[in-house]
Amino acid sequence: MLARAAEVERALSDPATLRDAHRFAELGREHRRLAPVVDIAGKLRKYEDELAQVRELVLVDDPEMAEEARAELGRLEPCIAKLEEELKPLLTPRDPLDDRNAIVEIRAGTGGDEAALFAADL
Repeated sequence: MLARAAEVERALSDPATLRDAHRFAELGREHRRLAPVVDIAGKLRKYEDELAQVRELVLVDDPEMAEEARAELGRLEPCIAKLEEELKPLLTPRDPLDDRNAIVEIRAGTGGDEAALFAADL
């Protein structure tokens, strides 16, 4: 998905895409759908890099620095787990019909005036 997001960004900046309004709108929708994945993946990568650095600091001979590193380790691991949980639903394949419009007709059924008022409110 990250590779596709980069590809979509390149296509959006292409002048030929700007001339094709339908393609530009389609790419814009896809970019909007991929933006949360890119954002969370960037945060996750940053936290994982920090975690790798903190794990190295835990092994340092200085006990005070090692203690601070362990505290930081305790903060980073839950953050990474939370970001992974946020990312999982975003990675599920989407239904191709999700972007289509729908027409909903609401009619008053049995229930007399109450049903008619409720249908009118909706």
